Amino acid sequence: MDETLRSTGKVAVHSNFVETSGFIAPASADLLTWRGDIGIAPGATTLGVVARLDPVKAHGVLLQAVQPLMKERNSLQIVFVGDGPELWRLKQQCRDLGFADRVLFTGSLPRHPNPHFLLDIEILPSLSEGQPNALLEAMAAARPIIATLVGGVPDLLEHEATALLVPPNDQASLRAAIRRFLSDEQLRRRCASAARQVAMDRYSEGPVVGGISSWYSDLVPGNTE
Repeated sequence: MDETLRSTGKVAVHSNFVETSGFIAPASADLLTWRGDIGIAPGATTLGVVARLDPVKAHGVLLQAVQPLMKERNSLQIVFVGDGPELWRLKQQCRDLGFADRVLFTGSLPRHPNPHFLLDIEILPSLSEGQPNALLEAMAAARPIIATLVGGVPDLLEHEATALLVPPNDQASLRAAIRRFLSDEQLRRRCASAARQVAMDRYSEGPVVGGISSWYSDLVPGNTE
């Protein structure tokens, strides 16, 4: 939904929000150290997913989509942040595809600093979603985002304005979107900056908590605040 608060009759819908700390980027030197500490190669371009390793998140679709790109670009590295039941299947898929040494499984990482700053391009290839916190956090970190057109994703992001949006379970479309971002730095920067501004204006702590507070106030009969 576009609005922080949308009310129809007796139903009010409130958005998730990103804490203020989620917008704060680590210093450049600290980020380089952090990337190295978790195993990102120097000079690598990281494509990543921050999500539970679950079939609905479709990490495997991304792995299939990037196979040709991994052969074309030696600098590409895949980073999966999160734990879940798909871990061993995904590791086997990486071995079968021939680039297991260029896929990093970090496990769960602390929320502070925002782990999305580790990624050069954020990808959420989910088959189904509600309103993904991962995308809100990626928007706050000003990441170029590629996501699938499912659930509440189109309410958060606009194709070619704040992200590139593709159909779910579509390797060719996902690969094309990745190629497009890799080859067009201006598009990456424009989408990332616009997404961060949307996150600040609509999905930061102040606007969302303020909207919820006003809603509760309106529920109290005779409230004058």
